[in-house]
Amino acid sequence: MCCCCCGYPPPRHSDFLRSKSNPPRSSPSPFAHHYHHNTCCFRNLPKMSSSFTQPKYSIFTHSVGYHTANHDLLSKLDHIAAAGFQAIELFTDDLYQFSRSPLFSSILSSSRPLSPPDSPLSRSPASSSSSPSPISQQLKGETEKWYNAYGECTKEEAELELAAAEYIKQYCDGLGLEIACYQPMRDIEGWTGEQERREAMERVRSRFSIMRALDCELLLICSSNTPAPRTTGDLGRLVADFTLISDLASSFTLETGHAIKVGYEALS
Repeated sequence: MCCCCCGYPPPRHSDFLRSKSNPPRSSPSPFAHHYHHNTCCFRNLPKMSSSFTQPKYSIFTHSVGYHTANHDLLSKLDHIAAAGFQAIELFTDDLYQFSRSPLFSSILSSSRPLSPPDSPLSRSPASSSSSPSPISQQLKGETEKWYNAYGECTKEEAELELAAAEYIKQYCDGLGLEIACYQPMRDIEGWTGEQERREAMERVRSRFSIMRALDCELLLICSSNTPAPRTTGDLGRLVADFTLISDLASSFTLETGHAIKVGYEALS
């Protein structure tokens, strides 16, 4: 049978050769029924709703050049917008390096300095570990520490990255770019040591305020690169880890009103 639903058998290769070399005058082409049937099928397709929205095209900022090769984030955003993309997937390292760059320092120095209570972190209560929610208390033995995507950091470093996120959001708005995804978070799931597991969850939780500043809902976590015995592939442990991440995201959404979604990329 042919691949369409007409029920006719597909034309034989010999029929195709004969129709090209010496087509019979009195009979239609062996492909005529396929053309007629498919034309009818397309003619009878239901009309698309006028509310149908075209998909937005995005690109990973890491794909436009790495910061170690002097490709700064703002220049990459300019080129992405000029190429006609409507959205970006923001590379974790790009935002972090931008927050520490001389360029962002000069931007901050030309504006009002960040000082309490004007600090961005003072407007994002869920970014600190000082007041753990019922969900975060599952992390056992929390103290007042600050985290970024890579581990423990100072409060000043956390404030600086959050300020950079707010600036990047404004910059993308000016270019007409949506921030569709923030990625990746690395080495999160499967830790066998309780301390490393707790720190991994704090690293994830630290991203939620950054994503709120970016007006971004999707966080992508990639599979761990750390081998056994420090990590495990035990399904029960992995399910427990991602359940906790889901609970942390849900708690942040309830506290702030900003939705957090978590995706997973299995690295090959």
